[in-house]
Amino acid sequence: MRRFSTAALAIFIALVFLAYMVSYTVAYNETAVKTRFGKAGDNAVIEEPGWHFRAPWPIDRVETYPKQVQVLQDNPEEILLPDGNTVIVNMSVAWRISNPLDFFRSLRTIEGENGANDTLKSLMQNLRSVITQYNFDQLVNPDPSKVQMAQLEADVAAEFQAQIDAIQPSYGITIERVSMGRLLYTESTATKVNERMSATQSALAAVILTEGTAEAGNITSEAEAARGIVIAFAGQVAQQIRTVGEDEVAEYMSRFAQSEEDETIAIFLRQIEAAEMILGNRSTLVIDVTQLNPFNVYFMGPGAGGDVSRLGALGNPEASHLSPLRPDAVEPTTTTTGAGQ
Repeated sequence: MRRFSTAALAIFIALVFLAYMVSYTVAYNETAVKTRFGKAGDNAVIEEPGWHFRAPWPIDRVETYPKQVQVLQDNPEEILLPDGNTVIVNMSVAWRISNPLDFFRSLRTIEGENGANDTLKSLMQNLRSVITQYNFDQLVNPDPSKVQMAQLEADVAAEFQAQIDAIQPSYGITIERVSMGRLLYTESTATKVNERMSATQSALAAVILTEGTAEAGNITSEAEAARGIVIAFAGQVAQQIRTVGEDEVAEYMSRFAQSEEDETIAIFLRQIEAAEMILGNRSTLVIDVTQLNPFNVYFMGPGAGGDVSRLGALGNPEASHLSPLRPDAVEPTTTTTGAGQ
């Protein structure tokens, strides 16, 4: 029984080893190239993922390549621009294998000596000539509309692809994008950049200050104009109200002055006019409410003992009968009035 188990295990291991020798798998993100005796035919590319058969090694061999985009980072290098400024460029390239068969025949591997990365790095040295066609202010500028970094990257990528396409046999590589990464500059260039940025910001601040001052002046002018309009309108309204009031006062005074029953009102009105003329300057008048003659508003008879039965008619001339006021109902008080300037 033990011998049977050992034999079964040996047979199972042999079958697994045989399956490994005569089969291979392709992942969904890979492409395989199957060669026979080291040569790849036109139908050697296997793109369908899954389990596939092959002849055992060394008859058939299989190389798998990723479909994903590969990123190659170059070493930083100092480049002199046409305007005399020096920048340090840290370039990176995104590329992918677009033709696995050409890639296998020309480069075969991604890493390693003479692989794709080493070959591409050597070609990247020729791309510096494209960068030297741009001035510093086209790469670094406070005005975003003047920065041409995206155009530079597109030009470098196009030049890189043209160099690869010109090589025979073809590498089977497509350049997806070239990025400058971090663009650094030397200390001397940094000093010039800081001075230029300071001058630019100062000029921008001056423009903003000028615009702000002009805007403040416009706002002040508009406020003053609006203030003048409001004051003029208020003055017109006040004058209209004053005119209406004076007309109504004149109407009532004329009515009272022409009344035969209230003949003393004419005397009272003249006394009021005289008082206005007398008190035109700064004056202080102290009077007793019971001795208001010649300014007797409540008692219109001579002295303090006038007839007050007609007092109500002053407020309502059309009233036919009003209850007479009692003199003893008014308490004597002292009133101080002052006319202003």
